[in-house]
Amino acid sequence: MIFFDSIINHDPEVALSSLMHLILPVVTLTYAILAMIVRTMRSGMVDASTQEYIRTAKAKGVPFKAIVKKHTRRDALIPTITIMGIVMSYLLTGLIVVETIFSYQGLGWLMAESVLHAEIYSIIYSSLLFGVFIVISTLAADVIYAYIDPRIRY
Repeated sequence: MIFFDSIINHDPEVALSSLMHLILPVVTLTYAILAMIVRTMRSGMVDASTQEYIRTAKAKGVPFKAIVKKHTRRDALIPTITIMGIVMSYLLTGLIVVETIFSYQGLGWLMAESVLHAEIYSIIYSSLLFGVFIVISTLAADVIYAYIDPRIRY
């Protein structure tokens, strides 16, 4: 929030400082998850490139970039979107650890403090918010499926 506040108040020094303080927590949260997503996308691209219609397009002389953009990437995005929907739960559990370590007072910090002080209602509220976020991310992944692959309709 400090970053957005500094942008609104036209204070570039504070904005730069807040961005620099966000680098390490963001890298900590996304490093392992990004590796999983890239690995899934790569294996999807390899699987999609061996399909019959890709070989036919290559034989007809369709440019490589067009094949990758229109056909291969679309087929590879389906398992990648599935993984990204599941990864949201990893982000939330990692948020608890990262906010505790870096002393950021957010929802993860609230969850950790609630567990340490045995505040039952706060734990229930935080768990409910985490659950709603996971359900919304799963729903968003399903909606994106229908957009990416026209064969999938709900």
